[in-house]
Amino acid sequence: MNQRPYLSIVTPVYGCEPSLHDLYWRLCSSITPITRSFEIIMVNDRSPDHAWETIRELAREDERVRGVNLSRNLVVRQFGRMCIRMVRFCRFADALRMLG
Repeated sequence: MNQRPYLSIVTPVYGCEPSLHDLYWRLCSSITPITRSFEIIMVNDRSPDHAWETIRELAREDERVRGVNLSRNLVVRQFGRMCIRMVRFCRFADALRMLG
């Protein structure tokens, strides 16, 4: 993505690897009629299954998918604050890439 997306969807991922492809397709089919400028940020909260590998696969196939792999599991109430920080970080990283 060369420009900032219009919409960012951030979703936690824990123990749901079998449903990630379905989630991806449902999000894309629901959002694309509204805007093509969006990103999906999947945050792997130390899921015990192979969710991180699936997130990486989706990100390789679609540049609108971004993955964040947490080093430890966070409690649910901290997740909202962490998501906001991650979106800000992604924006900052995008800005740096555009400068470089």
